[in-house]
Amino acid sequence: WPLAPATPAAQTAPNPSNPSVITKGAESADASQLTLVPDSSKMQLSMAKITKTHSGSFGKFTGNATLSGEQVQSVSFSVDTASLQTDTEKLTEHVKSKDFLEVEKFPTATFKSSSVVAKPVGGATHEVTGELTMHGVTQQISFPATIDITPDSVTGRAEVAIDRQK
Repeated sequence: WPLAPATPAAQTAPNPSNPSVITKGAESADASQLTLVPDSSKMQLSMAKITKTHSGSFGKFTGNATLSGEQVQSVSFSVDTASLQTDTEKLTEHVKSKDFLEVEKFPTATFKSSSVVAKPVGGATHEVTGELTMHGVTQQISFPATIDITPDSVTGRAEVAIDRQK
């Protein structure tokens, strides 16, 4: 998830070899506010059933993060659920229906972290915990993320498993 500064003049070009770039922006004495760079970001999904796995993505989403010194303090994302596209039109319409996302009633899914902790595990560098709200239901989730902070940008990558029954 690439993020960019709140002030356009402070933005830097994302690194094309890294899909998630956050560039530093407006700063207070203690924290920098960062905004997602949509053109450099991807929000993909994989849906599996016994006989096949399908892929998809969301075309519209926003995100923010707060950076204090060299530490990410918080992240948040908002996804336009109607922007979902999958590898088959029939599946796209089914996932958008009331059986899954019910996009007409719940047009947005959100995540807001409550903590971002440096915790190297496997290839990940941090553990992110927060509240995921989808289909009108809020659940607390935790997941590993790889976050890289440089003088000009912050990049991140995470995979989150979601149980549709919840």
